[in-house]
Amino acid sequence: MLTFKARKPKKTPSILLLAVSLMCLLNACSEGSGNQPSLAVSTSASTAKTTVITNNSSVPNQNSSDASKSLPAAGAYGPAKTFIFGLAQEPIGFNQIGFDPAQLTDRASLLVTRQLYEGLFEYKPDSMGVLYSSFVRNVQPSTDGRVYRVRLRKGIVFSDGTPLDAAAVKFNFDRWSNEGSIYHKGEFETWHMFWGGFPGNLESVLVADSINLTITLKTPSASFFQVLAMPQFGIVAPSAFDKNGSFQQAIGSGPYLLNQIIREEPKRLILKSNPNYIVERQDKNHLPDLSQIVVQILRANQDGLKELKDGHLSATDKVRPEQTSQTNPAYQFLLRPPLNVTFLSMNQSKAPFDNLNVRRAFAYAINSADMTSTAFLGLGEPANGLLPPTALGYRTEQSTYPYDPAQARQLLVQAGYPNGLVVDLWRLPEPRPYYPDTQRVADAVVQDLARVGVTVHIQNSDWATFYQNRDDGNLAFFMNGWQGVNGDPDEFLQAIFNQTQRANGYYPLVLARLIEQAHTSSAAMTATFDPARQSLYRQIFDQIYRDVPNIPLAFVKEPLAIRPNVVGYIPNPSGIDSWANLKLK
Repeated sequence: MLTFKARKPKKTPSILLLAVSLMCLLNACSEGSGNQPSLAVSTSASTAKTTVITNNSSVPNQNSSDASKSLPAAGAYGPAKTFIFGLAQEPIGFNQIGFDPAQLTDRASLLVTRQLYEGLFEYKPDSMGVLYSSFVRNVQPSTDGRVYRVRLRKGIVFSDGTPLDAAAVKFNFDRWSNEGSIYHKGEFETWHMFWGGFPGNLESVLVADSINLTITLKTPSASFFQVLAMPQFGIVAPSAFDKNGSFQQAIGSGPYLLNQIIREEPKRLILKSNPNYIVERQDKNHLPDLSQIVVQILRANQDGLKELKDGHLSATDKVRPEQTSQTNPAYQFLLRPPLNVTFLSMNQSKAPFDNLNVRRAFAYAINSADMTSTAFLGLGEPANGLLPPTALGYRTEQSTYPYDPAQARQLLVQAGYPNGLVVDLWRLPEPRPYYPDTQRVADAVVQDLARVGVTVHIQNSDWATFYQNRDDGNLAFFMNGWQGVNGDPDEFLQAIFNQTQRANGYYPLVLARLIEQAHTSSAAMTATFDPARQSLYRQIFDQIYRDVPNIPLAFVKEPLAIRPNVVGYIPNPSGIDSWANLKLK
């Protein structure tokens, strides 16, 4: 089955593991002007080769305010249809690891690879529903949910002109799953996590001819389509690797190709329209409207909205939550539909949370409706469970504990705490997109629980200590959350509850059996969520509601900002957007 599985580190640590945590997007014109920029960057690289420009001696301190290193002014990029995206974080792939999607987990890198590669499947632009990628004609699953017969379109090629055929797809599966392959260099964390090891749940991939292949699993997996739609499973051309199996350059079949990596300040990536993208597609007119994309990596001290207002950017994800109350004719805000959940965890292996009435009392005491409008800076909506509204199988009628301080006090008396109690709350050390201000949330929890006689002391630590203590089951009451990546309910359940998870002290046998049963259902690409799975997840989340291992707080929207001339920007709940259909007016 496709499942979360902890990875034992290899003897040689990878850059990816050191730099990324699992959980661990650009035509600009001057304000008020319809003029487009003019090019001042060399674009002599061919479609088959990426130019890398590096000048370490000229790279300033990241906190430098040197005006000479500011972003290029309007007019710096030549083609009339150039989109410039201001990226808040430097992609891991920007450095020596490269833009090999199978080796990346950070959102900034995957946002780039989403434009360069296509997997067998892809998410709908505005949701986590799954579609065939443009080079896939159809997929026929077997009745037992183990075998998938894939038929590709004829004549599809990668950006360098080499064939995207059944053999190329098999090459990628072999590389991901086979530790003995010379192309299996690196950690392949996403494969290991969602496929359960190497080869994990993959039994075989057999090629019948140039457009037909068969993927066979060892056991059925309900999340087959959702997992393979993740950008980490973009199909890379075999020609992207040297004879020793090392990844050399980004060659995919996406709407754009990587033309330049500029590592001197201002750091940026240049993406050019892939001329081969139109070849034998179902839609002959699907060539991207944009001539090129500039991915501008913003420095720590740069304000994304100012750069947008000054005409240096077309769009940016570097927006502070408190800035969304601003209004300016130079830009508008987009709010990403939430594929995340924030919650408070209560470790049932530690007192007083080994008492069900205490956990229920805490749930009644938290005013999540008020918290979402204040502590979450207006970007949150009250969570009615652990599954966010953009995830498959979400239920609007999911039972929740209403805000009821009187009921909370009564339950504390029944639990043996008529005079209240004292607990520590471990605050999440740093903000996350789904936790824009962790201190405000912690303060709100303190205030709510004080109203029912509970004294809360906020405890702080660094990231490493917090995670270690949480994962070892040493924390009794702590802030928690999860950012989804593929939208399947199985992802949230496997991440928050599993048999090796000690943070909650909670994984009853009845829950484990239901999760396994839902997980090993047959996968299907349907317009509506499978009723059989829905029934199982209803039982699962009702069980979690009764046992109260955590208190859901909020589903949180993430802000983006775009200039008025950008048309067709659709934020995907995963945080990784497609720019294939962007236009500029």
